[in-house]
Amino acid sequence: MNYAVSVKNTLMSEINAMASTPEKYVKSPGKDFTRHKKISFKDLLMLPITMEGGTLRHELYKYFAYNDKTLANSAYCQQRNKIAKGTFKTLFEKFDSHFAPSSYKQKYRLMACDGCTFTFTRNPNDIDAFYGSDGKSLKGFNQIHTVALYDIISKRYVDAVMQPIRKKNDFKALAELIDSTADSGLSPI
Repeated sequence: MNYAVSVKNTLMSEINAMASTPEKYVKSPGKDFTRHKKISFKDLLMLPITMEGGTLRHELYKYFAYNDKTLANSAYCQQRNKIAKGTFKTLFEKFDSHFAPSSYKQKYRLMACDGCTFTFTRNPNDIDAFYGSDGKSLKGFNQIHTVALYDIISKRYVDAVMQPIRKKNDFKALAELIDSTADSGLSPI
């Protein structure tokens, strides 16, 4: 088995483990994901990971193999809103725990940090992330700023901080990321 297949199998194993106990990762345990729906908890974990740059409608059709019974965008959003905050971070941490941190001279972790901005679903009520009409966009749009920490030696992302665009602060994000690496026992440089 090649390395890419091994990594994918590790991710799928963690997704399956979380999907076997969804009550730990939802806002209303005992209520959310107790009945069979068009989209399962496992699908809700998989879909954002597999999405590309298309519209939500296109991504849903593609994920569900262009089935004419693919759920509506609003149904997806309603189900997605049942997932508890921190669920994807938990998935990332469980997945990442399978890979030992790499070190430089058995003492340091060589890290790179960079931020980028993503446009996502329009929500004018989210004042920290919404930009109104600017001439290019008639209805406005929402953006989020992500600052990711990358382990140069192992060539993998190890953590990220997301901030609403109007509260973007790269220095604060970097400090949070450095603090999060302290648990590894290696010093970030």
